Amino acid sequence: MNQSIALEEKQARLIRGDVEIIAGEITEVVDEDQFGFWLEGGVVGVASQARGCVIQPEKGDLVIIHKLADGRCFVTDVLTSRNTTTTMKFKDGLRLVSNDRLVIKAEKEFDIEVAESMSLESPVVSTKLGQVKVLLDFLDFSFRKIKKVGVEVETRVMKVRLMAQYIFQNAKSYIRTTSDLESTESGTYSQKVSGMSVSESQYLCLIAEKDARVDGKRIHIG
Repeated sequence: MNQSIALEEKQARLIRGDVEIIAGEITEVVDEDQFGFWLEGGVVGVASQARGCVIQPEKGDLVIIHKLADGRCFVTDVLTSRNTTTTMKFKDGLRLVSNDRLVIKAEKEFDIEVAESMSLESPVVSTKLGQVKVLLDFLDFSFRKIKKVGVEVETRVMKVRLMAQYIFQNAKSYIRTTSDLESTESGTYSQKVSGMSVSESQYLCLIAEKDARVDGKRIHIG
């Protein structure tokens, strides 16, 4: 008989034997999945966390322990705990699958901590938020089209660099204030004002390398 098959049959016979179900108190957290427990009468032992027990046992917790016929002990459930926070820990990956709707609700706070990376994939993402605060070291995003609809937008940044093939702006009123320097370079510059155009400065200098032309019904200088 194959040695591996014989070993599996031996393990199966041990598991099929009597299983003792006991309640004990965790006295020590040996490592991530080994816990020391205490029973009435001073009996102590070490149990491993069962894969189906997703709640991480802590010191002082009252737990259910399954003791197999071969002497191995497994913590299968946490009955009571003095800790105010319940920790669910998984050695491997975790995947939650729902054929309909999956809801996560927190009455007060909801925190997400990721050590490496986080990805989100969805045809449509809808969010309804009262206030959003984001602190980033670097932001890089690609898009096909962006549409913003709102009442007011306020942006405060140290530097803005925009590179685009075409820029179109349409506003009822456009007010811009530059306290230090404003410079514009273009191949062709055209400005059309339907009403009055006023330019006020302490000094004015117009330089044309070739021709300069001023047309008007009346021109006043002085």
